[in-house]
Amino acid sequence: MKLSRLIQRAFDSTLANWPLLLIRIASSVAMTVVAVAAIIPVVALFVIAGVSASLTDFETSSAIIDWAISNVFLLLAIIAIITIAIAFAVAIHAFTTGGVAGIYLEADFAAPREQWTRKDLDRFKPDRWLRHGAATWWRIFLIYNITWGLFLLLLTLPLLLIVPLVLLMDSPETMAIIGCAGAVFGLMALIIGSIFVHVWTQIAVLQQVRRRAGVMAAIRSSFGTILGDPLRIGLLTGLLILISLALGAFAFGFQIIVDLGSTFSELPILFMPAQIILSLLQSLVSVVVGAWFLASLSTVVNESAAAEGIPSADRDPGPPFATSGD
Repeated sequence: MKLSRLIQRAFDSTLANWPLLLIRIASSVAMTVVAVAAIIPVVALFVIAGVSASLTDFETSSAIIDWAISNVFLLLAIIAIITIAIAFAVAIHAFTTGGVAGIYLEADFAAPREQWTRKDLDRFKPDRWLRHGAATWWRIFLIYNITWGLFLLLLTLPLLLIVPLVLLMDSPETMAIIGCAGAVFGLMALIIGSIFVHVWTQIAVLQQVRRRAGVMAAIRSSFGTILGDPLRIGLLTGLLILISLALGAFAFGFQIIVDLGSTFSELPILFMPAQIILSLLQSLVSVVVGAWFLASLSTVVNESAAAEGIPSADRDPGPPFATSGD
């Protein structure tokens, strides 16, 4: 399918299955609630740790070690709360994404390839979304942890080389040059790597939902999909980046206007509704763009599966491609 038609098909699927947008928004709210709930006890524990640190003299390394030992349970509690909160938030996101991905895959699979209508792409039903989420969330949870964990691990490896190299330099100028070069390289690696890992993970999630394969099989097959269709996936990703940058530039410009207005206005509170509306619009557009991108990749994954001879609907009666007409 040509890129222009693919974009149109994904946009129609996004609008046809519009309740998924509300589900994604609700998921973001739920993850925010989890984060806020975790912050409260973490801040309290940090305050206790800070009070303990203020009563300790850290002039020697042994004093630091003694303080760490005496507060080991406090530090472990902070780490445990943060870890549990992150795991719970990722689990919510995995369940939501599994359900959403299943609906978009079904919608693309069921609709005609050429002449379709939005009604053809309407596949959302609450029980169908729940079925996809319940069947795939655990493996998607593992996919997120493996892909992003591997990326963060690879991202820290240059630090193991740069930091000792900086410490070995005698000249402050050389240390500054190496440090700045390392910072620039790290920032570029973070940006480029994050984009690639995001696309890689999204396709791996779709592969897992589409094929009900194992975690590592889905991760490996996502590489095959990217290598098999680099042009369309690259253009879709570039379009996503351009939309995000345009949205960010618009929001930044509007924020400057609002800030200037509130600065010179005698009643700055009058500009608060404009800031709230801008924030809500940003969130809504981000959700729509993210859903459109996932729907676009759903078509790519379905076409990749068809090219590899994955059984079609008449030979694959199980979810997510049931032929029962439910």
